[in-house]
Amino acid sequence: MKHFVKQPEPSNLCGQSCVAMIAGITLDESIKVFGKRSGTYTKDVITALQKLNISCGDKLIRISKTQKKSDFCMVVVRAKKFKRYDHWVVFKDGQYYDPAIGIANDLNGDFHDPIAYKLQWYEFERHETSYLPIN
Repeated sequence: MKHFVKQPEPSNLCGQSCVAMIAGITLDESIKVFGKRSGTYTKDVITALQKLNISCGDKLIRISKTQKKSDFCMVVVRAKKFKRYDHWVVFKDGQYYDPAIGIANDLNGDFHDPIAYKLQWYEFERHETSYLPIN
């Protein structure tokens, strides 16, 4: 990962932004790889990473007390108040790279990226549901 990629406000480009971060490409290049400028499903993310020759898991792995996430992965995050809205973030070396609000050591902590902005969605406690390992 070479740089932080901010997701445009407002947009559903979190998946494309995370792939751009992982691949070290621009958001526009990532959107071209995905072939769409809208929300993404896991299969879309996997296909995009594979097109960029980035090795990843072939499915999401549910996070639980016994199943911890890998050190480098894309994490599906959900705000407890909004049960039907998922969001992609990158987790690497103990830090969360959230394309909507910045970089932090804790998913519910203080994000410290100077370009961060806040959406109503982030005013509620968030939790990880699953992850896609990046090899």
